[in-house]
Amino acid sequence: MAIPYVDIISRIIETPKDNRTISAKQFWKKEVSLLKKLYKTFPDVDFWLTLSLYDTPAKNGRILSLAFFLDNDNKTWFFILKRKWKLFHWSPTPIPNYKFTKNNPEPSNYPISKKNTFRNFFH
Repeated sequence: MAIPYVDIISRIIETPKDNRTISAKQFWKKEVSLLKKLYKTFPDVDFWLTLSLYDTPAKNGRILSLAFFLDNDNKTWFFILKRKWKLFHWSPTPIPNYKFTKNNPEPSNYPISKKNTFRNFFH
């Protein structure tokens, strides 16, 4: 599956308004190369397409550059991305399915009492 770089970047980053300028072309070249580096660490297209930064310190859910995630001096954004990766791939542990029967062949440590009747209650 081909990675839709433009869709991913335009959802997360504040992109230039006019893509015909030289600075816009350099912007897209830089951001695509940064996304390729990040994709090696977090290789899932669905994760990148559903990534939302609205619950982070990002203004309006968008950051200025993907370089925030690769900053070695400030790991905050990398840890945010890592947390979102773990939440995206989290699945609950399966609950074992036990089948109970009335006549269980396994011995039990609990005493089996008589059926509670009105007569047994007074004896």
